[in-house]
Amino acid sequence: VQGRVLRDFGISTGERNDNIWSRRDIHIDQDGSHFSMTLWNSQVIE
Repeated sequence: VQGRVLRDFGISTGERNDNIWSRRDIHIDQDGSHFSMTLWNSQVIE
């Protein structure tokens, strides 16, 4: 997906069942369409 990030809500981290997770929520504009995207774990820092 190529688009422009309108808002980056930052990175959240947590632990569940002894597994650490990371999540990043962003709001995207792609050719006039707006949508939200959630990135998980390794996607968060790429």
